[in-house]
Amino acid sequence: MLVLALLLAVSDEDLPAKLRHLESAAEAWAPAPSLDGTRVAFLTTLFGTRQAASVAVDGSYPTQLTDEPGGVVEIRYIPFEPGQLVAVGLRDGRRRILRVDEEGGGPTPIDPAAGDQILGGFSRDGKRLFYAVRNGAAI
Repeated sequence: MLVLALLLAVSDEDLPAKLRHLESAAEAWAPAPSLDGTRVAFLTTLFGTRQAASVAVDGSYPTQLTDEPGGVVEIRYIPFEPGQLVAVGLRDGRRRILRVDEEGGGPTPIDPAAGDQILGGFSRDGKRLFYAVRNGAAI
């Protein structure tokens, strides 16, 4: 309500400038802390579409981790592998599990199997990733 009241009070000449600043505001959600607690990965619209990014806990500008045309819907750190993450990206309308290196390089698919890949979680020792692949009615 306050923003609307301020916009109504602004002259027509200032309105495009005010709206430009509102349109450039990005969203961030789904925080995932690293195991050592020094970084946080999250999903954001800061780079245009919904992508994964990470930031140092003590403060820094977010580092873009993915550039998936369909966007990213989930991001997690891999236990006991510093700087390694798994993301769920949308490719050709399907959910794909991708391995992401925080230091750079493109995301690599975990499994080439066709169908939607549904991320489950990791084993207690962090060495195994559990997921399901749904292709039509088959799982």
